[in-house]
Amino acid sequence: LIWVFVWFWYFRDDPRDHKGVTADELKTLPLPEKKRTAPIPWKMLVGRMWPVTLTYFCYGWALWLYLTWVPLFFKTNYKMDIQKSAIFASGVFFAGVVGDTLGGVISDMLLKRTGNLRASRLIVVVGGFIGALLSLLPLFYVRDLTAVAICLSAGFFFAELVVGPLWSVPMDIAPDHTGNTLINNADPRPPAIYWWRETDDVACLDWLEHLPASDPLHGKARTNRVFLSGHSFGSTDVWALSGVPYDFRLIQANCAAGKQDIDCAQVAMDKYQAGFTDKRIVGAAQLAGGVDSGVFAPDAPTAETLPLLMMTGTADPDHPSAPLWDPLPHGWWVEITGACHQTFGLGDCDPPMTADVGTPIVWTYTLALARKVVLGDTGAQVAAILDGTTQVSPLAALQKK
Repeated sequence: LIWVFVWFWYFRDDPRDHKGVTADELKTLPLPEKKRTAPIPWKMLVGRMWPVTLTYFCYGWALWLYLTWVPLFFKTNYKMDIQKSAIFASGVFFAGVVGDTLGGVISDMLLKRTGNLRASRLIVVVGGFIGALLSLLPLFYVRDLTAVAICLSAGFFFAELVVGPLWSVPMDIAPDHTGNTLINNADPRPPAIYWWRETDDVACLDWLEHLPASDPLHGKARTNRVFLSGHSFGSTDVWALSGVPYDFRLIQANCAAGKQDIDCAQVAMDKYQAGFTDKRIVGAAQLAGGVDSGVFAPDAPTAETLPLLMMTGTADPDHPSAPLWDPLPHGWWVEITGACHQTFGLGDCDPPMTADVGTPIVWTYTLALARKVVLGDTGAQVAAILDGTTQVSPLAALQKK
């Protein structure tokens, strides 16, 4: 209780509200993040979170059984004094601490090796619960103190394996509704974001290209032919990396006019002038995207711009389509009737369109173009999807040029 009062008196959610923060320290802070005003998709969140909640309830029941029962178990069943009982109980709890750490490590390792997010979480959670059950079964038959201590420690170890993956699942399901603190989600966006993100994209490709021999992905991540996809503001990355040049004169004019949403520092100006065209990227998809007119001119795409797939939804009025489609020299535009902004992101916007309807449409067109430009797939199936011969869905209207 004392700590609660200390926390309430001293700590602040925003450092700007703390009297102990100096003016120099305030200058180093990112722009404050405004509260999101977008509606929370409660139906989708409840539908996907109740299994996680139920699973965590089962884990919590086992956790508190251990925390409250184990010390008394050693004391009562083996006539130990409090000191000895505490020593044995501490050994059991230490095994749980190890499990807490390894659960996250193993889940991340599986994700890196398989690329399957669902499996990397599920394998550890199911394996942890099964391991806990099998570890505790011998307690019905053995009475030896050492054997019992080992079984209890193993059981608690496996039970705690599930914690890391279970905590990760809510962020996997809905990263925009879990208190995400990534600066890229700040509103208003930091002015430097127009070259930070592109720099990060290129750096990631460079890193994958030069993985050490000890890395599991060494020799498997081929970066010479890359397909890029950007959702919402990520369309700015798609344009910049696909060969659309920044309008340097427009940026200079905006800087001279004192616009606050563009980074006018010299390092930024150098980046804008040089551009971010990356020859390793051979195709791209712009999903429910908008492109800022403060850095790209309306007619910025050129003949050298990569063929782009643009996908929009009629229930996403904030992202007009024609102004982005008209200047493209070549590409595909798929407009999905009833699709909202998150049809191309989290997947669900019920109403008017659920993920099981919208996601297959998005994936079919995106993967078809990726197969064409990355794998060189000239087969009839891919060609029919991209030329409109195959009707992927009556809700999808395709244009190409």
